Amino acid sequence: MSSGIASREALRTLMILLGATAVALGLSPGGGLAADATVPRPPLDRQARACRDPALAVPPVPFRSTGRATYDPAIAALVAAVDAERYETALTDLVNGFATRYTTAASFSAVTDYVRQELLEAGIADVALHPFEIAGSTYHNVIATLPGTVDDGRFMVLGGHYDSTSENPDVSAPGANDNGSGTAALLALATLLRDAHLDHTVVLAAFAGEEQGLYGSEEYVADLVAAGKSGSLIGAVILDMLSFDRGGPPSILLETSGTFTNVIQDMGELAQLYTSLEVDTSTSPFGSDHMPFLDRSLPAILFIELDWDSYPAYHSTTDTLDRQTMATGVEITRLGAAAAALWAGARLNGAPTGTATATATPTSTPTATSTATATPTCACTPVTTPSATPTATATATATATVTPGPAAPVSSLTPLSLLALAALGARRRLRQRRHHPVNPARE
Repeated sequence: MSSGIASREALRTLMILLGATAVALGLSPGGGLAADATVPRPPLDRQARACRDPALAVPPVPFRSTGRATYDPAIAALVAAVDAERYETALTDLVNGFATRYTTAASFSAVTDYVRQELLEAGIADVALHPFEIAGSTYHNVIATLPGTVDDGRFMVLGGHYDSTSENPDVSAPGANDNGSGTAALLALATLLRDAHLDHTVVLAAFAGEEQGLYGSEEYVADLVAAGKSGSLIGAVILDMLSFDRGGPPSILLETSGTFTNVIQDMGELAQLYTSLEVDTSTSPFGSDHMPFLDRSLPAILFIELDWDSYPAYHSTTDTLDRQTMATGVEITRLGAAAAALWAGARLNGAPTGTATATATPTSTPTATSTATATPTCACTPVTTPSATPTATATATATATVTPGPAAPVSSLTPLSLLALAALGARRRLRQRRHHPVNPARE
């Protein structure tokens, strides 16, 4: 047993003991901790920030509707138009067309060219390469822009990383789930949104360098801030790991920070109105391209399969098509279409519906900072210097220095709060296990 595994098991044992103590003491699940407060997590280095280590996962909370959302035929029409065959074809091409999509692999420029060409063939005129560097070599995000019909400068981002990794990433990293599924969703949505004529601009952002430490999305958000455009951002939806489940109905985890609980509410209501997704939520974000936005207090949310922490082929050469549940990936893609319709403003037959736009206004709910000192481990691959620098076409924008954003609001957690949280988490995990029984052969 490695020291990382030993530390993880010790942490889980401690949480179980704390939960039992809380129950024995009859503590309220509230315990002084806001329901949407961020749970403390050890500080992470850049490599670890890109890793969805199950040891860092906080048990999710089932979504509860307020009942205030109303059915919008314009949103429903866009959701219904999602092409499942387009999603499946794109995912198949990404996995079968490239032995690896590891950003620093010598062949990665061909992956970039493929994503760019697919977006152009979807009929999007403005498709640009956005540069960033890893270990002195240049790689590219692929950024497609669909202008809104209202020229007010406001825009939303639909994003996800198109790179992959494994135990031997320079040779084989099929990345069907992580994150061929999210990239396939972006490509399917590109075809759909091209003719949607939304009020506000939609940016489709295929990020690279995610597996090495969120390099592509960090550079993209830094450039938004440097250009003074971040204030026009309606919100960002990040699509990462969409196509695995352990059975039962299609399900999703909506993840953001405690500052943007209204964003979770918006997306949860959309899921219940327009999809068949079972929805859980988390306000303890980590490990994907929503983090650079949240770190700068910009509204962002991660769409990820609910059972991501049980995926047996995570960062593995066995992350292949045969392990995917296409129906779940398509259903989460439909929620992506609903998000675009809501935030960018859908119209039915050219007429505004009056309920299709929403702003992601931060709430005053505080988030908690981490005080732990242990560094978690994860099966992530280290950054490697490429043997050859990929070639690429001219870039669209200059690179910008990544600057830290404003710190999130801080609150404290009392010992009683931690005990109560442990008890609540144990009960939620038990509920999740009952709904999704563990398959011992895949654990």
